[in-house]
Amino acid sequence: MNNVLATIHTAGVFDYVDEKLTSMQTTIGLAVSVVAVVLFIVVAAKSKLQLAPTLLALLGAGAVVWLASGGGLEWFAGLLGQEFGEAAGTGVPSSPDAAGERR
Repeated sequence: MNNVLATIHTAGVFDYVDEKLTSMQTTIGLAVSVVAVVLFIVVAAKSKLQLAPTLLALLGAGAVVWLASGGGLEWFAGLLGQEFGEAAGTGVPSSPDAAGERR
C-alpha cells in the first residue's frame, strides 16, 4: 500500500490513473465487447428472432464493438481533434514571422 501511495505522490494522481487505464485498455475493450454480444443475444432471444429488433440489436452491438475494440474511438477523436484544432487556430499566426502574412 505504501508503494502505491509513494507512486501516486511522486507521479501525480492523473499520471497514476492514466497509467492504470492504459494498462487496462485491452481488458476494458474486451469486457465491453462481451457485454455488447451478450446484450445482442438477450435482445434476439426476447424478440424471438424477429427481424427488426434483431437487426437493430446487431447494428448496435457491432457499433459498440467497433468503438471499443476496433479503433472507432481513436477515429472519432481524430475527427474531433481536426474540427476543434482548426476552429481554435483560426486567426492566430503559427509563428512570429507569419504575423504580417495574410492567409
